[in-house]
Amino acid sequence: MAVIEVYDTLSLDGLCYESLAAITASLEIVQEFERVMRENPSHKMSRVDHVKAVRMVTLQECGQMQRYYEPHTDKTLAPRHRACRKIINAAVDRLFDYEIDEDVQDEDNAAIVGLVQELCEFIQTLYTALRTDNARKRNKLAKEYASV
Repeated sequence: MAVIEVYDTLSLDGLCYESLAAITASLEIVQEFERVMRENPSHKMSRVDHVKAVRMVTLQECGQMQRYYEPHTDKTLAPRHRACRKIINAAVDRLFDYEIDEDVQDEDNAAIVGLVQELCEFIQTLYTALRTDNARKRNKLAKEYASV
């Protein structure tokens, strides 16, 4: 018999913040790439490879967050977590659209730039949904993010 873990509101907050921290830390490597290369000259990954890796980390973290929300119905979730689930599900769909060819290494490539913008928008949107007490603003944010 499988054990189903159901998380309360406070736990869901913490788990989402942990996932956001992991995604943000991964993205910071892209931002601090020159410093990373100076401190570790034997580092083999390019900045573009790191962007692709951040996409995979984000998809993994989103998958984990989806599992946290899975046992819940909308009625059992706090309003902010309903918005968060909507944002996370939309992020997965949007990130799957960013398949980058393996041979792309140009940092200015439109797909790479778009992916970085997408990652930043997701982080900002989910963080804002978690922090906002204004239900109208939070619901509008989730609806707008999910409708793009």
